[in-house]
Amino acid sequence: MKKIIASTFLTALFASVVFAASMVNPLKVEVPLSLSSDADVKKAIIAGCQEKGWVPAEKGDNQIDAVLNLRGHSVTVKIAYDKSGYSIEYKDSSNMNYNDKKNLIHSKYNQWVGNLNKAIRQNIDFSKTGK
Repeated sequence: MKKIIASTFLTALFASVVFAASMVNPLKVEVPLSLSSDADVKKAIIAGCQEKGWVPAEKGDNQIDAVLNLRGHSVTVKIAYDKSGYSIEYKDSSNMNYNDKKNLIHSKYNQWVGNLNKAIRQNIDFSKTGK
């Protein structure tokens, strides 16, 4: 019986270490001022969210909350923006093993936010630079 309890404890401990990662928060991205307006950045954020399965919702002046529900996990991020750039900041989650004291979260969080950021950047109109 002691071996079963010890084995279960070690398995749970290993799983919590494997699935926990230091959270990158907030992620700040600058956009050259010559490239965009507030509206351009907002449009890129909404398009990037939709492409990656995040549900965007406007929450006042220059802020969008985006929610991702995936395989029983839920993440909400706050995206503040203006014509000079945007930031993606953790807001809330469920089933993600979030630990605010240790700044740890499920290892997929950084990947999902990274994919969101990449999609937003791809939607910013860099053609305005003439490159």
